[in-house]
Amino acid sequence: MRPSGAGAARSWLRLLVLGARSSRDRERLSATGEPLLRAAQQRHQLRLDVTFEQALDLVMAIAKIPGSEQYRSPLLDAGLRGLLPAAALEDPHDAPRGRLGGD
Repeated sequence: MRPSGAGAARSWLRLLVLGARSSRDRERLSATGEPLLRAAQQRHQLRLDVTFEQALDLVMAIAKIPGSEQYRSPLLDAGLRGLLPAAALEDPHDAPRGRLGGD
């Protein structure tokens, strides 16, 4: 079963941290990620005041932090949680968690 809405957008952003560290990766992944972010925003599952470029900058910055997956994972969780609208933050099931590769 494929995730939809905010889950799909968060999964896609997590994948960026695993492999996208260059501007070339950024360009290639923008075509697939922007529609996911927009769909989640239209469903009010992600904040409306954050653009795709801003979300991408956030995860790219985390991806460039030296260290292991274990070191970056809590930083990614915190960053992704910040993309959720205030109402979603009240539901602990909506909070991103777990390994960088998925929930």
